[in-house]
Amino acid sequence: MLGETPTSPHDSSEEPPGFTRLSRPEQVLVEALIRGQFCDLRDIVLPSCRHGDHVPVRAAVIRAIISGRVIPHQDADPHGLCLIGAVLDDRLDLDDITVPYPLRFVNCEFPAGISANRATLTFLYFRDSVLTIQGEKLAAVDLDQALVLHDCVLERCTSQVASGVGAIRLLGAHVGGRVSFEGTFSNTEGPVLLADNLTADNNLTLAGTYEGCGGAGAVRLAGAYIGGELQCTATITHRGAGDKSGPALDADALTVGNSLFLHGTHAAEGSLGAVRLLGAHIGGQMVSDSVITNPGGPALDAHLNRRGRHDPQREV
Repeated sequence: MLGETPTSPHDSSEEPPGFTRLSRPEQVLVEALIRGQFCDLRDIVLPSCRHGDHVPVRAAVIRAIISGRVIPHQDADPHGLCLIGAVLDDRLDLDDITVPYPLRFVNCEFPAGISANRATLTFLYFRDSVLTIQGEKLAAVDLDQALVLHDCVLERCTSQVASGVGAIRLLGAHVGGRVSFEGTFSNTEGPVLLADNLTADNNLTLAGTYEGCGGAGAVRLAGAYIGGELQCTATITHRGAGDKSGPALDADALTVGNSLFLHGTHAAEGSLGAVRLLGAHIGGQMVSDSVITNPGGPALDAHLNRRGRHDPQREV
């Protein structure tokens, strides 16, 4: 189901290991969190990997650290956690956790993705990281109903999945700062970005390439609220025709407090249109110089309400 919240079952009988059982890279991560330093595991040489390779870290340990069970939250430096060069052994489960400091992951691999449903996070940042998932019932990045007090950023990231529930999910999430996603994202079984009813108090930026399929569309922002500007320079492609057709960008009932800028390329095939903005509220201008194609129906369907102003420069 489109609105279904994927779950990641875990064995509750196995408690995350305590500090004395941590591996050397995990100990370095804890020490860096206490000191307020970046934790670059690529400088650690383990027998199982070459210098510069991604270093294994257990996802259960990261959850235990972030939840305050390894060191109390008050002992962590306000700079927060910055993990560089790690590969996780399992899905990072941050569901229902409140984190009082920023989380940064740079050049990391998440073979089973990350989940932070209903979590309260201060700041969430990924850069040069790979986020994937095996299975149709889980998303690579799942932030359904999450509260991020400041920014939520994916920068130069990659996510290639085959998931019916979406690759990146922010259903009903609230981000107090900006949302910025840039990278290469694809889903052969469903939408790439599923962000119905997202609230972003500042700007939303979409850049890079997005390729999805299915009736829900490739990128969904239906009913979302963007307090600042929406800037889309991405190439968004929907793969599918007939009963599998859907829009490249579905933003029906979207509200944008400032202007909407559509650039890049948006391609789909079907009667639902390539870009949908039915009933959208645009507080400033809508400016489009994007190339929008749909051989099976409308290219841009933008019946804005009276508060919206449409200033297209080029539509194909």
